[in-house]
Parts: sequence; structure tokens; C-alpha cells
Amino acid sequence: MTTPIQPLPSDVIHLIAAGEVIDSLAAGVRELVENAIDAGATRIGVPIHPEQWTLRVVDNGSGMSLEDLHQAASAHSTSKIQNSH
Repeated sequence: MTTPIQPLPSDVIHLIAAGEVIDSLAAGVRELVENAIDAGATRIGVPIHPEQWTLRVVDNGSGMSLEDLHQAASAHSTSKIQNSH
């Protein structure tokens, strides 16, 4: 089971000088593949469609709940730290 996505405490947010910056397609793919590995994936695919300017990372990891999906879109949220509150 994956750790739920939670907002970071405000004291931790203030310690972060700069968040993770995705400055290239490769960096974005790397981050998504790392997330898949963290979710326990044993198969990962990255179909790329340059003519449509799209890519996807598909995997067989544990995924996330709808609640976690909403929280993941919030600033300063993570599943990397347990018991952040």
C-alpha cells in the first residue's frame, strides 16, 4: 500500500528553497518513472507520440485514490514523507 499524499507542514515548506523543477521532457519522464517505481511497478512503458506532442507513462503500480489525486494537484504535497503532521 502506498503512503497517502499529504500537504507538507508549513515549517518544512519554508525550508525548501526551490521545488523540483521539470525543465525538460527527459526530466518529466524520469520523475514519472520514479513515481511508478515508488508505487511498486514491475512493468513500465513510455509511449511517445511526437506528432501529437504527447507521451504517457503507463505502469502496473498500485496507483492512487481519487482523494490522493486531488491532493497531488495541490502545492507542497508529497507521499514521500510519512506522518508529515
